[in-house]
Amino acid sequence: MKRPRYQHGFFSRHARKKGPSVWVYRWREIGPSGESKMRSLVVGTVKQYPTETSAWKAVEMLRFDINYQTLRPDAVPEKFRQLSEHYQMVELDLEKPSERKGHQTKQLYETYLRTRIVPRWGDYRVREIKAAAVERWLGSIDDLSNSSKSKLKAIMSDVY
Repeated sequence: MKRPRYQHGFFSRHARKKGPSVWVYRWREIGPSGESKMRSLVVGTVKQYPTETSAWKAVEMLRFDINYQTLRPDAVPEKFRQLSEHYQMVELDLEKPSERKGHQTKQLYETYLRTRIVPRWGDYRVREIKAAAVERWLGSIDDLSNSSKSKLKAIMSDVY
């Protein structure tokens, strides 16, 4: 088994035609199939971050996120769609009796997931979905009653 690698990335200073030079942070992102892709992010100008050390401090939290993705086990779902599929397989199996959910509840949850939740949130990374964004989405749905919106919220919580 390969040891997980911690990425530090690297900085380069790029001159611009207009304005001051900028610090560019670069790192590799490994996809689900194992292929490596170079990524870059303009951190700021040399006026904002006069030294490379100050630029490193600016990307410290970004490095944690990058390495979280790198160190994440392959079995952990990356997208909400994958998490939802796992939830449906384990919790909403209509053939398997459950102590927690009845047959009609399972059918309702599956319908809401298929028609409302996964079409809206399926392509988002699990870590990108924020509670405030879900609340805004629920508030923008006009064709459902408040109790149905509450069920949507409870389903999303249950999936997590």
